[in-house]
Amino acid sequence: VTQQRIAANMAHAIGSRANDSYSEAYLAHSEDGFDMEHDVTTELPIFGAMMGDACPLLIWPAAFLIKDISQSLPWPCASDNTISITIATNVPLFSSSSQNVSITVSKMFMAAPLGMSDGKIAVTTSNAASSGVLTPTSSFDDGDSTTAAWTTDDITNMSSMTLHVQAGVECCVPDTLGNDLTVIEFNVTNAALPQGQRTVTVSADGSVVILGSAMRHDHGNKWAFFVKSPAITLATISQSSSAPCSENTVLLRFKFNSNLVCASTISVTGLASVMQYANVQNISGAGYSGNITWESDTLIVPITAPLVKGDHVDLSFSFFNPGMVVFRQAVAPTAVLSMSDNVMDASGIAIPDNELEQPLTVSGATFSTAVIVQSSSFGGDINTISIT
Repeated sequence: VTQQRIAANMAHAIGSRANDSYSEAYLAHSEDGFDMEHDVTTELPIFGAMMGDACPLLIWPAAFLIKDISQSLPWPCASDNTISITIATNVPLFSSSSQNVSITVSKMFMAAPLGMSDGKIAVTTSNAASSGVLTPTSSFDDGDSTTAAWTTDDITNMSSMTLHVQAGVECCVPDTLGNDLTVIEFNVTNAALPQGQRTVTVSADGSVVILGSAMRHDHGNKWAFFVKSPAITLATISQSSSAPCSENTVLLRFKFNSNLVCASTISVTGLASVMQYANVQNISGAGYSGNITWESDTLIVPITAPLVKGDHVDLSFSFFNPGMVVFRQAVAPTAVLSMSDNVMDASGIAIPDNELEQPLTVSGATFSTAVIVQSSSFGGDINTISIT
């Protein structure tokens, strides 16, 4: 755009006359006067200015030079997800007594702001230096400089947030070093279901108009309003003893790639041979909350309290093995993670390579030692027979 602007200015810098077809004396006394040379080289001391912007009467179309948005947490149901918006404009957004100017962020999908009251939400506004240091500011005013208007379309589940620039304040233009970027932050509760990366737009209206355009998102989990699907990253099972009639402890362990904030459950199938001898009332462990149940050949483990990413869910249940040989069932156990009554992920449960550690396996009873000896082979002698 700048190159096109400069090219146009240079093309018209000498006016419409061609090849100096008229004498300087004639031009000096012509009705049109001299064609003036436009300045296409000076760089104005304004953030974002380039060569050619010093041409007289060249008016910039208002635009957002910076329009970034990010989030702090991608987990479903996270109630402390901070949305951070950084903006900078090429012209001041100035509200007068007769006409104000507002900034609107739109197309925020399934966004549930915290602390909304009377159609307003709490926001924090700051000026950011190029070093990243934030300084609180009050450039906006919606009856209270710490709130913004919030509306939601119940059909599309799209929300918009509007901030009004205070009268007499020139907002959002950084200095030549890139300081004084405008930062707006607010907290939301994430959706209960995973959702992909969507476009969010920003616009300005009032005395300065900037048409809506897509904001620039951060990458990966920091993409604003992206909700990550939780998944099982670890699922293992093992037993402590394969000896018949001995006490056996079966250990189940699970791990996930995200915080589990919504009410969740782990459903484990393929444990029929184990649960034939185990009692759910005697299961102990960590990471779960609520009562574990055994229903329709499925072990149901509730997780009602938040579980931090990386923490384990451990289930340990002890019982006495039967006094007969038991071979591990052919079908390996599986685990299903559900959240808010929706299946998030399913995974097979890894079993040890050692067959004696695979639940439920009970080895047959055998003699490890069977020896018989005598003390004497002489006729008529006393002979002692020893059996070990």
